[in-house]
Parts: sequence; structure tokens; C-alpha cells
Amino acid sequence: MDVKQAFAELGLSLHTNPSDAKAAYRTLTMQWHPDINCSPQAGVRMKLINVAYALVCHHLDSRQMSAVPEIKPQTATTANRTTSGFTEFDWKKGFKASPSGFASSREALVQRSVQVSLFEAAFGCVKRVSGLEPAACVRCAGSGEYAGTWTLGSKCMQCFGRGSHGESVGSNVIGRSIGCVACNGSGVFKPTTPLCPLCRGTGKVERMAWMVDVRIHAGALDGSEVRASDIRLRTSLDEAPRKFKLTVHVEKSPIFRLDQDRLSVTVPISILRWALGGEMTVPTLDGSIRVRIPEKLTGLWVKDQGWPQFGQPNQRKPLFVLPKMVFPDSLNDEERRMLKALDARCKLPEVDGWNRSVQAWVESAA
Repeated sequence: MDVKQAFAELGLSLHTNPSDAKAAYRTLTMQWHPDINCSPQAGVRMKLINVAYALVCHHLDSRQMSAVPEIKPQTATTANRTTSGFTEFDWKKGFKASPSGFASSREALVQRSVQVSLFEAAFGCVKRVSGLEPAACVRCAGSGEYAGTWTLGSKCMQCFGRGSHGESVGSNVIGRSIGCVACNGSGVFKPTTPLCPLCRGTGKVERMAWMVDVRIHAGALDGSEVRASDIRLRTSLDEAPRKFKLTVHVEKSPIFRLDQDRLSVTVPISILRWALGGEMTVPTLDGSIRVRIPEKLTGLWVKDQGWPQFGQPNQRKPLFVLPKMVFPDSLNDEERRMLKALDARCKLPEVDGWNRSVQAWVESAA
């Protein structure tokens, strides 16, 4: 049986669609299935119908796959044609308005979160974001069933389509009616249908529906919304207008901490260096610098090394440096002797005053 004979067997034209093919198959199944039609030719005719429907489904799937439009990036005029990357937009004016625009009253709202690193948010970047949307499976035409299978229900042979039968006690049938267990009271028996291997029975598949380039300005904050002029639509599988609401999400850094526009860094420092003062290395967005710290440092800030102003990467706020005192885990004998001698020679008025207060409290209590 070839394709033309398969269409003729189902009574279809070569330009039919999957829904009409499925309806014709169901109609012929209700007419020629052996459980319904008791004629001797019913079994042979049903096999021909199954083969024809399988060939028709395969032909329609091939035709739909060849009709899927190829995803191509939008092209501009020859005078305004640019390449991909940072040259596709003007850093002062932003992206040019898309020909399709985003101002339709029937636009579909697309909400996404744009993941950027701390350095990408600090110095600006261009991120490419794409979206997947469900579409009808081209192999099973959205039914979720394997092509060429018998999906229609037939009359239940336990209750003969009534959905219930009389309760029997021994050889006698009493008048009370109970629901049929074989068909769950529906009167129709439907066999298990093989699932479509492409969509796994869901009838839906994921497809890339759109792709946009998003411009992230220098100094963008976590949770800020991307402006419409900074979004450029590159690819759209269909012509449905969309309105994009993109939110910037700045990933956490293992070194820096960003709280709104306050950039800070915690630097571990030994207890001795904290008491004596000196120099220490502080990481910045540009690398590292040496900073002189005073004695008993509680915190300092480094000028022009913090978070940039929005859209102005050369103008930065101060970087806040927070010291974290670190104590030695273990001491050798020589270090212990040195620390004991230092403790005996040190004059700590606060500790001496506390000891005198405790002694006076003990004497008064006695």
C-alpha cells in the first residue's frame, strides 16, 4: 500500500490535515472493528485501515516538519547592518526600536530573570536570553498517542455496554444493580494505547519561541528592571507580539558583598597586626591594592573603589573594608613564653579597673 492508496482507503484527499485524518480513522474504526462488526471481512478491513492510518500519519508528520519555518536572526537594512556582540547597540542611545515593536495592546507578557555575575553587573555586559514555549507535537498532532494505534472505545463485554449488571448469588441473579468493574461503570472498554515517543503522551513539546539580547548597564543593582530600550528581539518563531519584563539577578560573590549599592569586603587579619597596625592587601573590582591600616582598626573605606554609578563605570562609590580578627590555632613553647612576658608587661587600665571592681564586689558581699 502506497501513500495515495492509504489516503483513498481512509476516504481523504492528499491535502487533508491531521485532525481530519484522525476523525476519519475513528469513523472507520467504529464501523469495521471486529468487536462491533461481525462480518467476516471486518478483521481484514480493520488491518488495512490501521496500515493506511499509519502511512497517512507518517506522511503528515513529514509534511509538517518540512513546513516548520527556519529560525533566522532578524536582519536590518544594509546601511544599519551590524555584527553580533557589543557593536550591535549604541552605549549612549541603546538598541534601536524593533520593527515589530512592543506596544501592541494584545502583547503577551514574558517575565524572566537575567543571571549576571558581580563583575558583569559592575562593568556592564550583553546577555542573550531565550525562552521555550509549549507547542503541539507534530508527530501525534497533539493527541499524545502513537500513530496508527486503535484509540476508540468499544462496548464492554462484561456488562454489554450498560455500565452495570445485576448482582448474582450462586446461580440466581437478584434485582439489585451494581457497577461494572471491567469498565468502571462507563460501558466502554478502552485498551491501553502506546504513547507517542516524541512527546511521551503529553501531546506537547518544548520549542524555542524567542531570543533577545539584553544590555546590562554598568552599576546595575540586584532586582532592577531592564528598560525596554535595552532589549532587542533577535529571533521569534511566530509573529505573536511580546512584552518583556526582565529583572536583573546579581549572583553572590565569594569575596565581595553587595547590599544595594554598598560594596564591602571582609579581610581576615591577625590579632597582632590588628593591635600593631601596618599594611594589608585589599581586593578590589580592578585587582588588589595595599592599604595602610591604623592600630585597632574597626573599619575603613577606600575611595573610588566601590560600586559604580548606574551607567557610569568610571564614577565609583567607596569600598568598605571590614577587618576580621583571626587568632592562632596553636602556639609553641617559645611563643607562649613571649606572650606571657608581654602580658605581664602590658598595662591595661580597663582590665585593672575591672579586677578592682570585682574585688570590691566580693568584699562587700562577704
